[in-house]
Amino acid sequence: MRLTPILILESRKNELYKKYSEKFQESPETLDFILGISDLEDTNFKYGDFVLKSIRPSSSSEDIEEVIELVKNFDRFKSSLEEKDINRYDLDGLKGAIENHLATSKSQLKKQDTPNAQKIYEDSNILIVKPLTYEASCKYGAGTRWCTTTAGQPSYFNSHTAGNQVLYYVILKKFDINNKFYKIAINKNGDDEFWYDATDERMTDREKEVFNLGAPKVIETIREDYQDYVVNRHSNFIKGMFNPKFYKFNDITRSFHNSEKKVGLEFKDSFIPPVGSNEVQMLLNISVDEDVIDEYLLMITYRFLSDGLIKFLIKYNQDYIDPEFDFNLDLVELENFDFLRIDSVENPDSKKLNIFFNQFCDDISAQVAYKMKINTKFVSFVNNGKTIWYPNRIGHGYTFKRQDSGLIKKLTDYLESGTDGTKLDFLVDAGSLDKKEVDGKILYSLKDRNEWRNSSTFRGQLSNFFNSAKSAGILDYDKRGNQFYLKKGPNFDKFKDGQLEPV
Repeated sequence: MRLTPILILESRKNELYKKYSEKFQESPETLDFILGISDLEDTNFKYGDFVLKSIRPSSSSEDIEEVIELVKNFDRFKSSLEEKDINRYDLDGLKGAIENHLATSKSQLKKQDTPNAQKIYEDSNILIVKPLTYEASCKYGAGTRWCTTTAGQPSYFNSHTAGNQVLYYVILKKFDINNKFYKIAINKNGDDEFWYDATDERMTDREKEVFNLGAPKVIETIREDYQDYVVNRHSNFIKGMFNPKFYKFNDITRSFHNSEKKVGLEFKDSFIPPVGSNEVQMLLNISVDEDVIDEYLLMITYRFLSDGLIKFLIKYNQDYIDPEFDFNLDLVELENFDFLRIDSVENPDSKKLNIFFNQFCDDISAQVAYKMKINTKFVSFVNNGKTIWYPNRIGHGYTFKRQDSGLIKKLTDYLESGTDGTKLDFLVDAGSLDKKEVDGKILYSLKDRNEWRNSSTFRGQLSNFFNSAKSAGILDYDKRGNQFYLKKGPNFDKFKDGQLEPV
């Protein structure tokens, strides 16, 4: 740490304190407050005399902040002001000079903007321009070796302005063309910044630091403009994608076996609240045979990630339920999901934005359909009262489509008879196993094999069959000690009545 600048800073601060102690003797805390303001310290207190001379001891903190802001603007624009000595102004005169400069600058800036380029800052020393086309890039980058100005090759310019990238050209008016820093190109892409001198060499950190010390407002202006650009670009994309005129109907009947009723999800009436909310609202209707049975207001919160993805969080506010249909679909909050890379979308037209809207609705439909599919009450309703189950065809393989024959018929008869037994007892009854007692111990063998083993040998016998029956709700178990006795499952009666179907 260098000690000399710190000592000089403290010396100036002490001199100001002594000079104005008498003026602020009735309110020394006000003097301490002013001399503690970092904006004065950042300029080595060179405006401290003007501030303390202009402020009354009885001034409020708001009055003080107003004067400090005025001084900061003077420091920013003084090179463009006719009078550059702040001590020749009083407060009203300084305020008027700043206001006149801002009004003139905005007027000139508006005149200078063209469809091909935007001048975002200019004073007597510096011009910052944002080229919007290859032609503008060649015009303002003339005399440099930048690839973005190469004659007949617009691809370089296009590659440096794709996605979230923006080019800024900084032109130092008073630098000779032989100075390699007379023009500087800054390529902004998210948090990344790439600086190039006029020879197209990447500038070093030290070179950028020196430039920023000499012209601190340049990079501040560029970063503010870039942030506005990104926010507006994202905002325009969201507005285009959620156009209130867009409409989507998804027929999801196939999700519910071979339902005779048509099940649909309807997305409509997108609405974007005031800017800054990062939220979109949209209606979702659930219909059966084109009659709306449930309505939700989708609260869609979005966030743009640094890699270009949009992350959505969807909340479902139930707006209406037909009293005849109360399925409790539990659509309170589904998983948030990433949608797409916005840097792959360059100036999309209405047709492409409608495709994105449809894709978004499809992503939501997949989640909503799953919630509906696992709701047994709803699935039964759209399948005319039948109960549907989803067999594990890979792991178990049984669907029990033929309930009037085979092992499933023997199982239902066994359960219907009220016989109290385990799986092995049933398999003996069904003729799959033989059973005998030897020295007081029960042994089992496959039918007619006469190969007697302990019961543990056959605990996995026909496990796929029993697992499928349990999954279908035909079978259940009653645990007693370490034994599991068979009993009717919750769907036993529906299976017997032909009202249980596998998908």
